[in-house]
Amino acid sequence: MTEMETMPKYQKGCSIIRVLMLTGCRRNEIETLKWSEIDFERGFVSFGKSKTGAKVIPFSRAALDIIQTQPRLMSSDFVFPSLQIDDWYKGLPKIWNEVRKRTGLHDVRIHDLRHNFASILASNGASLPMIGAMLGHTQAETTARYAHLTNHTLSDLAEKAAQLLEKRSSS
Repeated sequence: MTEMETMPKYQKGCSIIRVLMLTGCRRNEIETLKWSEIDFERGFVSFGKSKTGAKVIPFSRAALDIIQTQPRLMSSDFVFPSLQIDDWYKGLPKIWNEVRKRTGLHDVRIHDLRHNFASILASNGASLPMIGAMLGHTQAETTARYAHLTNHTLSDLAEKAAQLLEKRSSS
């Protein structure tokens, strides 16, 4: 993607993909993101409508930095606008297919970026309620399906538990 981002025809799509990777948001939430929904000072985005209704999600500085680099068109409320009409950018599927082709990740869907975000959080100690809040889930069962844990992560957790128990029993 770094190479693709140097080419103007890929820049907007690659920026959307990076924001998806950094936030765990749904594709439509980022594609239709409006400048008015972003609070750069506090680091939050207030989605007026999404699959689960209105929600406020914290965005990392890295995600906000990508958004801030987008040119602001006076004729559009969208962060990632279409250049033809006052609408949002619709070219992401083509860009995503090119990214998959160049990386050899032929069976990876855009939505898998959301699952990956949740898995990274889970693998680094975030609780399911915290992950659910980041993703805007209303049901814990939904979050559990997203937060895939690897055997390596579970082994690390088992080791950590053993160390803590050993430390407590020797006190």
